[in-house]
Amino acid sequence: MTITLRQLSKEELGNILTSDLFFTHGFKVAAGAVAPIHVFQRSKLQIEEGKAERWVMPFFIASESTGMIVGTCGFKDAPQNNIVEIGYNVSPIFQRHGFATKAVLALVQRAKGVTVMANISSENLASLKVVKKSNFKFSGLIKNSDNESFEQWSITE
Repeated sequence: MTITLRQLSKEELGNILTSDLFFTHGFKVAAGAVAPIHVFQRSKLQIEEGKAERWVMPFFIASESTGMIVGTCGFKDAPQNNIVEIGYNVSPIFQRHGFATKAVLALVQRAKGVTVMANISSENLASLKVVKKSNFKFSGLIKNSDNESFEQWSITE
């Protein structure tokens, strides 16, 4: 299975924010493959703040064999203190086929020299499996601003 991570452009980000997904360059979009709208809104704000596109623009996960966009992934912000957090999702119909693992490993390679971190709910067994398969190490438990607990996993390449 071969995937391509295709980072969105500013124009494409604007298109998503206006509900226009017709820029997918011949790929069909699988149901549930596109991240929630707040991910794209966050990216727009970060771009407006002058942050580097390489860190804040989401990627589509494209499956070469199916010709479909099967998920979305990316860095949640530019690195701070040499640490960057990632997020990822895959369409339910394409889960358990290795797409998320391949996407996470590709993000780790793009962040060479920076510690990559993933904060995952203990109930999200699929995402926990992905980080374990990707050689992330458990760093501890954290609480977010809503007092929700997450497992923190990290890797440095």
